[in-house]
Amino acid sequence: MIRQPAVANQFYPGREEDLKKDISSRIKPATGEQKKEKVLALVSPHAGYMYSGNVAGDVYAVADITKEVIVMGPNHHGLGAPFAVMAQGVWRMPWGDISINEKLANLLIEESRWLRADDQAHIQEHSVEVQLPFIQYIKPDVEFVPIVLGRADFKTCEEIGTAIARAIRKFGR
Repeated sequence: MIRQPAVANQFYPGREEDLKKDISSRIKPATGEQKKEKVLALVSPHAGYMYSGNVAGDVYAVADITKEVIVMGPNHHGLGAPFAVMAQGVWRMPWGDISINEKLANLLIEESRWLRADDQAHIQEHSVEVQLPFIQYIKPDVEFVPIVLGRADFKTCEEIGTAIARAIRKFGR
């Protein structure tokens, strides 16, 4: 499946040149004590870039992004499974397609009793999509697994987190 952009030209520039200019203005080179760090996880806002792009740029500026990433966000629309992984295909973005790492996606689903393969939950959701231009700017050859989450109690979130950790260990990176 090819997942088309849902919020290009609304939350971020939809043309390649405009997006590159926008992202490069928000990701400032690390200076002084600031340096790129290998990250296990990071938290970045998911609003339109006019509202939160500078904060996202500051976060990504110091992150050493790996070849494979898991990008999680809330499911604002409530479509699809409550805890949904898009397990195959690509996401079309202004800079080109970003492939889903199917091996990691399947491990996540196997390790969790909550996570389900469900493309529908991702079709209109922006929370993962707005992260991708920053990630792709830093690591053009990145592969990822998108996950959107509905409402959940602490225990469910803890179980999903533990399952993600197991899947990452099995993945071997």
